[in-house]
Amino acid sequence: MNYGRLFTTSWHLTWRYKFLWLFGFLAGMGAITSSLLRLTVGPRTFTSFTTNWEQWASQPNLVTDRIDRLLQQITPWLVNGTIILVILSLLSWLIILFAQGAIIGTAVDFSSGRAIGFGYALNRSLGLLGRFVAIDTIVYFPLFLALLLIMLIFIGILVGILASALQADATPATLLTPLIIGSLCILPILCLLLPLSLLTAAFRALAFRDTAVLGTGIRQAVRHTWTVLKGNLATVLILGVLIWGLQSFIDLGLRLIMIPIYGLVAAPGLLALIGQSSPVTLMILASQFLSILFELSILLVQAIVHTFTAVVWTLAYKEISNPQSVNGEP
Repeated sequence: MNYGRLFTTSWHLTWRYKFLWLFGFLAGMGAITSSLLRLTVGPRTFTSFTTNWEQWASQPNLVTDRIDRLLQQITPWLVNGTIILVILSLLSWLIILFAQGAIIGTAVDFSSGRAIGFGYALNRSLGLLGRFVAIDTIVYFPLFLALLLIMLIFIGILVGILASALQADATPATLLTPLIIGSLCILPILCLLLPLSLLTAAFRALAFRDTAVLGTGIRQAVRHTWTVLKGNLATVLILGVLIWGLQSFIDLGLRLIMIPIYGLVAAPGLLALIGQSSPVTLMILASQFLSILFELSILLVQAIVHTFTAVVWTLAYKEISNPQSVNGEP
C-alpha cells in the first residue's frame, strides 16, 4: 500500500468536503466531551470559587449545609441520573453511528465521480445506520459477556462476604476468603478486557467499512472482514501505528499549547485570592473569552482529525478489500 498517496488523498477529501467536519465532530463525541465540559463548566468554576471564597472562609457552616442538602438529594439524583444516562448513552451511540456512516459513505463514493454534498451524506448515512447498529450489537457481544461475568462474580463476592459475616464463628479470614477467590476469578478477565476492547473496536471499524464498500449483509460483512483482516494484518497494523502516531503528535501539541493558555486563564482568579481586586474583573472577562476561543479551536482541530482518520481507514479498507477500486487522486 502506498501510504503517502493514501494520506494525501484522504486529506484532499477532508479539506474539499468541509461539511464532513460536522460529522467528524459528532463521530468523535466521546473524545470531545472533555473539551465541551471545559468550555461550559470550566470558565465558571474557578470564578465561582474565587467569588465565594471569602464568604466560605468566614462562614464554614455554609459549606456543611450545602453538603447536607446534597446528601439528602443523592437518592433521587442517582435514580433520575441513571435513567437520563441510559437515554443519553443510546442517543449518543446512534448519533455517533450516524456521523460515521456519513463520513464512511462519502469516502467510499469519493472515487465514483458522484456529486457528493451534505444531503447526499445524510442519505448515505441513513442507508448504513441499520447495518451499523446490527454490526455493533454482534461485534460487542463478547465484550458484553465479559463485563456481565465480572458483574456476576462481583455480586457473588458480596453475597459470600455477607453469608460469612452471618456465621457465628466468623473471623476476618472467613470474610476475606470470598474476596480473595472472587478477585482471583476476576483478574484474568480484567487482563483480557484491554486487548479484547482494542480488537473489538478495530474489527468493528473495519466491518463498518466492509458493509459500506461491498454492500454486504451483516453476517457476510463480519465473515468477510475477518478474511480481509487475516490476509492484510501487517498493513492494518502499520496503518494503525501511523494514525496513532499522528493523533498522539497532535494531542501533544494541543496539550503543550494548553499549559500557557490556562496559566493565563487562572491568573485573574489567583490575583483575586490575594486581594488584587481593581483590574481583576476585566482580566476575568478577557481570560474567559480566551479560554472559550481556545476550546473552540480545539474542538475544530479534533473534528478535522476525526474526519481525516475516518477517511484514511475507509480508503485503506477499500483498497485492501479490492485493490483496483481506489482511484481518488487529488
